[in-house]
Formats: sequence, C-alpha cells, structure tokens
Amino acid sequence: MAVHHWWAQRLTAVALIPLVVWFAVSLIMMSGADYLIVRAWVGSPVVMVLLTLTIVIGLHHGQLGLQVVIEDYVTATAGKLALIVLVRFTAVFFGHDQPRSDTQDGHDGWPARRTPQ
Repeated sequence: MAVHHWWAQRLTAVALIPLVVWFAVSLIMMSGADYLIVRAWVGSPVVMVLLTLTIVIGLHHGQLGLQVVIEDYVTATAGKLALIVLVRFTAVFFGHDQPRSDTQDGHDGWPARRTPQ
C-alpha cells in the first residue's frame, strides 16, 4: 500500500505542474479583463475541464501529503484515524462543492454581478 501511496503522490505532483502553470498564465492573461469575458472564459468546456482537473488533482495531492504527515507525526492511533478521515472528507467536500456552469434553476452557481449605481 505504501508504494501505491508514494506513486500516487508523485503522479499527482507531476500532473499538477502543467495545470498550475496553465492556471497561473491564464490568471495573468485575464488580469484586468471584464467580468463577462472572464465568465465566458471559465464557461468554455476546455477551460472548465482544466480547472476541474486542477482542483480535483490538487485536493487529492494535498490529501495524500497531509495523510503522510499525520501518519508520521500523530502518535495516538484514534487521533490518527480521525484526522485522516477528516482530511479525506474535507478534500471530497471541497472537490464536489464547485460552482457549475449551468443548472436547471437558471442560477449558474456564481455570485450575482453587482452593477455600479
């Protein structure tokens, strides 16, 4: 099991390299852009898939790393198990609680745009 965990951590780290570079370059290119332009960019299928991959892989990588820290430095067995379960549920919660581009009730999941008065 330890070998699987080690490989999963390395593979997620390698997968995050191009994703984080793409995300950082995209943020720089979108700086100063209008709200509607950014919203349209986020709503495009390719960008949405890349953003989802960045979030999901990043959360999984973080969960793997925290699990190693907990296993190595928490001495109480019950506390160790409770912390690992908490970290996993937190990663799943934040991974599944992302705004969607289109929902059936007409609300797109993003905060309403405020117009200056």
